[in-house]
Amino acid sequence: MADRKAINKYYPPDYDPSKGGLNKAQGSHVLRKRARKLDQGILVIRSAILFSASRFNAEKKRVGSYYTTPVWSFRMKCPSCSQWFEIHTDPKNSEYIVVSGARKRAEVPEEQEEQEERKARDKERREVNSFARAEYEEEEKRRKREAEKRIAELQQVSDTHWEDPFEKNQRARHLFRQGRALRDEESKKDSRIQDRYSLSIPLLAPCAEDEEKAKLTAFQGKFILL
Repeated sequence: MADRKAINKYYPPDYDPSKGGLNKAQGSHVLRKRARKLDQGILVIRSAILFSASRFNAEKKRVGSYYTTPVWSFRMKCPSCSQWFEIHTDPKNSEYIVVSGARKRAEVPEEQEEQEERKARDKERREVNSFARAEYEEEEKRRKREAEKRIAELQQVSDTHWEDPFEKNQRARHLFRQGRALRDEESKKDSRIQDRYSLSIPLLAPCAEDEEKAKLTAFQGKFILL
């Protein structure tokens, strides 16, 4: 009998179906203790958003929106010190924001940490080794010369292409006007096909591969396209 009560299949003799469901008759909620603060817009959940293999009884509540994406608040108690802390989701930056009771831990990516350690070792080696310092300075000069050369090449290409901005703009507008009539005709043709077959998807331009596949398609029966 206890097992049947646990899965909500036991109906007591005084149960009256006309007064509502079984949970309403017993004065309980289908979510049990998780819904004890539901009147405040808070739902207690098992949250695993912070650390791998760590779960918390968190009070989840919607506190705002970023465009159409909800911003959720998670309020939970630290298992080590019984201190309450609260975090919010940040849909804009795809991360979490610590609001109160805690401090965000700054984690450095492993690759970045290795690069910082290598730079520190190289700097220490240059401070005690004159040859290493001379090699480093020569390498920096070489990189600077290559960068200046590349910048000069890019500047030359830019000057060549945009020597006369008015002429470039005039040519672009001329090419656009030439293809506008063709684009308008294709758009009208696509609209007629979409209306005929009740299509709401955009139509792509036909290609030779589509024509070959269509020729290889065999239909059973006779079809007449209007």
